Amino acid sequence: MRGAARPDDVVAETIEFANPLTGEPIILDAAMTELSGGQTRSLLVADAVVIGNAPIVLLDEIENAGIDRARALELLRRYRKIFVFVTHDPRIALASNARVIMHRGAMQDWIATSAEETRLAERLRELDTVLLDLRERIRAGRHARSTQASSAPTTRACSCSATP
Repeated sequence: MRGAARPDDVVAETIEFANPLTGEPIILDAAMTELSGGQTRSLLVADAVVIGNAPIVLLDEIENAGIDRARALELLRRYRKIFVFVTHDPRIALASNARVIMHRGAMQDWIATSAEETRLAERLRELDTVLLDLRERIRAGRHARSTQASSAPTTRACSCSATP
């Protein structure tokens, strides 16, 4: 466990980190077997970030974890660590400072994220927010509704990748 921090404080910080990542808050007294898949994975990410002493954290396919990606990236930036994401998700790849391209187990290339890709990542984040809101509305049994972001043309998100 980290330095001289009190265990109760570290547990509270870990839960505080994990809860915004999942659809339902983690109850402190719940057993791990009572948690949903998303709650479990958000808690595992929080454990690696908050409790772990490693300066470099490997997060594998966070897009499949059922957690709020944008919120996870926002929270991760608060910690002075290097995060390596193994991902096929363009939303995560373009939100990073750089990408290491792997093929058949070997590094093929290293690509710094361009300004154009940063703009594209912001557009993808906006669209992802709309999808997350829709998921939460459906999960809560409410009607879906259009949002301002969803009425914007979706072709703008792909225009950068079409340019040679």
